[in-house]
Amino acid sequence: MYDLKIVGGTLVDGTGKDRYPGDVGIKDGKIVAVGKCDESAAETFDADGAIVAPGFVDIHTHYDGQISWDEELAPSSIHGVTTCAMGSCGVGFAPVRPTDHAKLIELMEGVEDIPGTALSEGISWGWESFPEYMDVLDRMPHTIDFLAHVPHDALRVYIHLVVPLSFLQTGYIAIRDRDSIDWGLLLKRVLPLMLLGMGFAFFLLTKVGGPWLGLAFGIMVLLLSARDLYQLRFATAGLEKPISRPASAAAMFGAGVVHGIYASGGPMLVYAIGREGLPKKVFRSTLSMVWILLNVILVTRFMLAGDYDQEVVLDVLLLVPAVPLGTVLGEWVHHKVDERTFKLAVLALLMAAAISLIVRYSAQLL
Repeated sequence: MYDLKIVGGTLVDGTGKDRYPGDVGIKDGKIVAVGKCDESAAETFDADGAIVAPGFVDIHTHYDGQISWDEELAPSSIHGVTTCAMGSCGVGFAPVRPTDHAKLIELMEGVEDIPGTALSEGISWGWESFPEYMDVLDRMPHTIDFLAHVPHDALRVYIHLVVPLSFLQTGYIAIRDRDSIDWGLLLKRVLPLMLLGMGFAFFLLTKVGGPWLGLAFGIMVLLLSARDLYQLRFATAGLEKPISRPASAAAMFGAGVVHGIYASGGPMLVYAIGREGLPKKVFRSTLSMVWILLNVILVTRFMLAGDYDQEVVLDVLLLVPAVPLGTVLGEWVHHKVDERTFKLAVLALLMAAAISLIVRYSAQLL
């Protein structure tokens, strides 16, 4: 005997075959029969004239705030959606410091045009970390299931404390290997071209959608790194010779563009400097000096914005012991790995980063 039987409906079962008339038998909260259901039921629902189908999964929603006060998640739930995915487009509300609530609301309003007044009045907060956010939501009743991506914009707001830590690691390398820094490359080409690229990025953002730029960047890095990885792995020559000046300038300018839009120009800059034909020691020290100079700008901006309060300073101090451990591991790898293996690893990581970007921004455009 079924607990519930849905009769008289037109079944669209999700397998791809044509719709057909039939019944659905449900017992203990599970579908146990589809099509011809001869057993009786404790409750019968007449679905005559209606389509009976599995619930839809809405893979791109922005219920990140609404879900904290609305158990129905309309309009998705009234359209047949039984599972929704949140955290799309990089915006969301966890992790978050108590002092950054307004910033994340402004980000959501700016990116998705969701009224900030509604979010400010509706969100009760009560969390800081992402697991805490999910725990708060899990304690609430909900009409449909949900899952959430960790939003990268919220991470970037939360992660201000990592920038000062990077000074310790990059500063150690830059000071120790200061005689190896290629100052000519750094001051005459890398920094000017990246700054020009960052300025151009601000202009691009007013003309072209961010996801399109991210997708184009990911494809470009994937093609370039795949080509160089193939040459290094199978060709007898090709990567020992530096790329042309115009190509190098284009890569550094492109790194500035991506850094201005996504604060993630590292992959392109690593590619550009890596193709300058520099010894591994010069490559590391010069790249470290780039991050020091760029992070000075970031830290100054964060300080002027009041992002470094006492709580952030304490968090930085708690994480300081992790820096020497990472530095020791990095030094061990540096001395154990030969230059060819080092280049292979860098190119492989670039390909992985590029694929991640392509997947992320393709999902945003679908």
